[in-house]
Amino acid sequence: MTTQTEVTAQLGDVLASMQKTAGEIVAVQGAVTDLKAQVASLEAIIAAGGEVSPALVAAVADLKAQAQLVDDLIPDSPTPPVG
Repeated sequence: MTTQTEVTAQLGDVLASMQKTAGEIVAVQGAVTDLKAQVASLEAIIAAGGEVSPALVAAVADLKAQAQLVDDLIPDSPTPPVG
């Protein structure tokens, strides 16, 4: 039979795991935001630079699509209700 002390310890372990996971999700969200900013910078450089190779344009497009895919996998933080 499991005691209250054991259940309390198990719940503490689950809480610690969930806190760790939440931190990892926040880190990934930050990385995706940074990646999107870098892609936007590359797009601006390409637009301003005139002639670029189709391979570079395709690479930026592929990177942008992958960043969006990762962003779509991570739910946005809920907006707190106004009131």
